[in-house]
Amino acid sequence: MDDYQIDAELAPHLHQISARAKVKFTALQDLNTAIFQLHNGLRVTKVLDEKDQPLAAERVMQDSTVRVPLPNGLANTANC
Repeated sequence: MDDYQIDAELAPHLHQISARAKVKFTALQDLNTAIFQLHNGLRVTKVLDEKDQPLAAERVMQDSTVRVPLPNGLANTANC
């Protein structure tokens, strides 16, 4: 991961955390899907691309991941 920013708001009386994360990463290989680990107790409600366009997200409870298909893929730029 190259960079990330997390803005979070805690509501202890409601037992809730609301957060927004912005993630920047360099693909080490060509990717069609980005995979992120996320604790199963946390729920993703929305995923947006860099242009604020919605992306689908699939929660996989078996391995505690969120998988985000990348419509245009992401090319390996690590060795450029």
